[in-house]
Parts: sequence; structure tokens; C-alpha cells
Amino acid sequence: MTERLYYKDAYETTFEADVIEQGKDEHGQYVILNRTAFYPTGGGQPYDTGYLNNSIVHNVEEIDGVIRHYIDAPLEEEHVIGVIDWERRFDYMQQHSAQHIVTAIFHDILGYETDSFHLGDEVVTIDLMTEQVSRQEMMRAEQMANEVVLRNIPIETHWVTKEELENYPLRSDIKAHDNIRLVIIPDIDYNGCGGTHPRATNEIQLIKLLGTERMKKRTRLSFIAGRRALVHYALQNERVKRCAQLLETSESRVVPKIERWIEEREAQEQLIRDMRKQLLDVEATQLLQNSEQLITATFKNRPLQEIQALATKIVEQRTSVVVLFTTTNDELVQLIAMRGEEALPNMRDFGKEIFPLFEGRGGGSPKFIQGGGPKVNISAQQLLDEMITRISLV
Repeated sequence: MTERLYYKDAYETTFEADVIEQGKDEHGQYVILNRTAFYPTGGGQPYDTGYLNNSIVHNVEEIDGVIRHYIDAPLEEEHVIGVIDWERRFDYMQQHSAQHIVTAIFHDILGYETDSFHLGDEVVTIDLMTEQVSRQEMMRAEQMANEVVLRNIPIETHWVTKEELENYPLRSDIKAHDNIRLVIIPDIDYNGCGGTHPRATNEIQLIKLLGTERMKKRTRLSFIAGRRALVHYALQNERVKRCAQLLETSESRVVPKIERWIEEREAQEQLIRDMRKQLLDVEATQLLQNSEQLITATFKNRPLQEIQALATKIVEQRTSVVVLFTTTNDELVQLIAMRGEEALPNMRDFGKEIFPLFEGRGGGSPKFIQGGGPKVNISAQQLLDEMITRISLV
């Protein structure tokens, strides 16, 4: 059995060991050692990476109680020096301990139990057994979590028997019957855990709750800790500074200025919509002067929604008219065909005749159809000419 050095000292980054076995499985080339500081995937915590001599360790898994170090090439030596990626190890130590603290606070203070958690490469998530967490609750939990960090509470680990568990105020039941490892933050959290943790809470540095999302009847809370949180704050600070520069204001005035800019933009967009509506009224009146029964036109780079609105205005003003419009947008030729209440053509039947001409797709109702197809098959003007030829007004 491999001696697990990470349980004796989670800060040990270099070690010596002897090779017991090498082989291959579905995950790749692996080696088994008589002792290791590499943490294998387990207990919700990802594996360590690093080196064995000159070979890269890219994965570590425990399979049937045996720790397999997956490497990029077989080892030639029977004795190896192992070096773990300390930055990765310490990052997960910070995230994992932060998860214990955040979970304990939501459980003990707010009454929300954690259903599961995930230590990701970018963020940590816990699924809380509640349908909603308010912003006020998040702010309170974050403040309390960082108070625990600042108190520099020692993080203890103890190996206990099943019978000894009753001496601890455990947050959740432990199913194991032997080799039970407890991770304890006194007065905060008592929990069975096989992961690696720093010596004290101040080494977590900082905990930042990022947000929540609804997951069926659960709430998924995302957060980061340690260096991740410090980097997050630095990036956010740079973003605020950049926004202040672009808005030509102070950092403290960024939000009010953006809010005012949004109000002004909404007012301008409403003005543009009103002007477009007026222009459509004028355009509809001009087109109605061209014919008593059949109104046709072809456009370029004009949204189908807009020419549909134009056609609607026309048939509302003259209920006996038929409107045929085509337009070219990107790689598509598109059409609108619409009739007023008093006009006779069945547009759905008309579409069945027109769309196959250019491998187009579309649909609608007896009063209106729309659709389109590849412009390589037909031009907008050619399509309009075909529509004019085939439409029956009687």
C-alpha cells in the first residue's frame, strides 16, 4: 500500500519514492509508488499534477485502493524524485477550506443545507437546498465567512473511529466505518473530509461570493477564494478604471453615469422607433399611389420584419390590395406576400407555388406568407418578377 504523505504534511512538495509497478490502462501510462505526496482525485477535490523525475504527472487517481500516477512516458529509474505543482495544490487547499466555511455558515446561520459541491478550475459551487438566496443573505454570509478567515482559526485533522464520532458536532452523517478523517475548524465546522487544507483560516486570504442560479428546486452558489479572489478583485478594479476613462468620469460616478446613459439611449431608441414608424407611413402612402390592386417592390439589406410592417400598413390603408415584396439580406433572398381583407388570393396556396421555384422555405396563412432561400438560386428582382407573373388577383 502506498504511504500517503499528503495526509502527514499537505505542504510537502518534494519527496523520494520507489517504483512498485508500471502499466497502462484506459487512462494511459501509469506508475505506482511506495509513497507519494500526489493527491488523487477524491472527496470532491481534483488531483495534483507535477513531475516524477523528468516525466510529467498529468493525472492521479485511486483505483481499487491503489494510487496510480498517470505520466507522459514510462520511467526508466526504479527510484524517483517527485515534485508536485504547489500553486495548483495550494489553490485547491484554499478553495476546499473556503467551501467548508461557506457551507457551514449557510447551514448554521441561514438554515440552508448543502446538497453537493464542486471544486472547479475557475470557481467553486455549492448546491443549496433552497429555491432562493437573497442578496442580503449573500452579503451577510460573505461577511461572516471573511470574519472566520481573519480570526486565523487553526484547521485541524483527526483520524477517529466510528464510536468516537459521537464526541463531535458533525454537520452531516458519515457513512464510513473505519479510517474516518475529520477536518475541524473549531466552533465553525466539523466534517468528514479526505482533502488537503491549510494550517489555519487566514491562509485562505479572502472569500468572495459571486452569484447564484436556480437549479430546479436548488440554488447553485458560486464563489472563489484565495489568489482567485485577489485576481478577481484586481481585474474588477481595472475594469472600473477603464469604464471611468471611457465615460470621462470618476470611478465613484461610473454607475450613475451608466444609468443616465442607459436612460438617454432608451429615449433615443424610442425616438428612432417613432421616426421609423412615420417614415413607414409616408412610404406606404407613396407605394399606394403606384397601383390600385397590386403593390410591388424589391429591397436590399432591409430586415424582413420591417418590410412586413410596411406591407401591414399598406393593407390596412387599402383592404383590396395585394402586396408583394422581396429583399436580399446576406446570403438570402426573402419574400413577403400579403393581402387585404377584401382581396381574393389565397397566400398559403400561392406560397406552395412560389417557394419550390428557388428551394425556399416559409409559411403563413391564407392572408400572409413569408420565407426565403439561397440568393444563388435567384435574385430578389427575379423572384419578384415570378411572383407578379403567378399571382392571381381575381
